[in-house]
Amino acid sequence: MATNGALPGCLADVRVLDLTQFEAGPSCTEALAWLGAEVVKVENPQGGEAGRFALRGSPGQGQDSWYFLLFNANKKSITVNLKSERGLELVKDMAKRADVMVENFAPGAIERLGLGYDVVHAVNPSIVYAQVKGFGTGGPYENNLAFDMIAQATGGKYYYAEAAGQLQAIYSTLASQLGWQFQEVNLMVPLLIVGISLVVLGAAASLVWFRVLP
Repeated sequence: MATNGALPGCLADVRVLDLTQFEAGPSCTEALAWLGAEVVKVENPQGGEAGRFALRGSPGQGQDSWYFLLFNANKKSITVNLKSERGLELVKDMAKRADVMVENFAPGAIERLGLGYDVVHAVNPSIVYAQVKGFGTGGPYENNLAFDMIAQATGGKYYYAEAAGQLQAIYSTLASQLGWQFQEVNLMVPLLIVGISLVVLGAAASLVWFRVLP
């Protein structure tokens, strides 16, 4: 796999706690895994991440979908009930030993689970805490969900397509692909300078908003 100049295995000593699902988050953590990071994906005990059976029909077929495999290569995986006290303590214990935590739940969900930035930072002050969200804080849509179609619509793609008489979605999940590429860059910068106590805060893309907290 092409690494755009990064040396294979350059993240071999980095541990990533992966609480992501579907595409924008998992593709970001997969990129870190390809570069050698130890990525541990936390999944729902009731069937695992929803992406495991997306685009393949009934979840009872007994195999993961190509969609899930595409964005979750090179990862380890565990199932944890995040709504149980024992499960919450287990994830906090993992966060103590992690260098990075990435999540892309719905706005406010990670905080309601008890794994918001303040909580995780108290457990591990040196962790790089990354969130992939559809909209920035302080705006009128900050609490909205933001799957790819929503990002395309709010970004104006549908408006111009309708004006041209060609109203259709970009099925290559444009916003999600932008998501993992920009988030990977935002994570790589602080990871490369761990050890000299410098953290670079993440930036943004035109369709998807990201936040990286030291």
